[in-house]
Amino acid sequence: MVIYISTRRLLVKFLKKILNLKKAIKIETTYDDLFAPVSGINKNELLLDWHWLVGESAEPLLITALGDVFYRSGNGIFFLDVNWGQSDALEKGYQEFREDPWGNDEEFGTRYAPDFVAKLRESGIILNSGQCYSFKKPPCFGGNMVIGNISTCDVTVHISLMGQLYYKLKDVPPGTKISGISLELAD
Repeated sequence: MVIYISTRRLLVKFLKKILNLKKAIKIETTYDDLFAPVSGINKNELLLDWHWLVGESAEPLLITALGDVFYRSGNGIFFLDVNWGQSDALEKGYQEFREDPWGNDEEFGTRYAPDFVAKLRESGIILNSGQCYSFKKPPCFGGNMVIGNISTCDVTVHISLMGQLYYKLKDVPPGTKISGISLELAD
């Protein structure tokens, strides 16, 4: 009697096992991972370099893993896209925001970038306390949202530098060539 074993069937079973193993060692991304792991930050100073855009009464509420900020100002809740230098009002009040900060599916994907954060974590770029993800080459200079253009950064440094950068660029006409950036250390 000859027993015929399909190598294709064995190969498929083997590949399924490997793929399941790969899924098993995949780093899990939770909702908490979509926020910068911060505590003890001086909220009064966090948005100082953004007062030109958000006003002096802006109170930070949440910081995303990509370093963007949900904040309260007056009676409204706003989203400061630190990486693009824009602030948008949310269509919900403070209490409603506290109960459901996620928004609809489109807002969730845009503001929290869950798929991108998961890819960063899977590639080994994990945030430590007080850090956020930061572009090596900011979007305003043509930087792309790719893993190779991201590093971790102190969240207060990230927010401050981006605020200063966009403040300098706010009156620059679109398309203006910028030859470089220089940083000066303050006393």
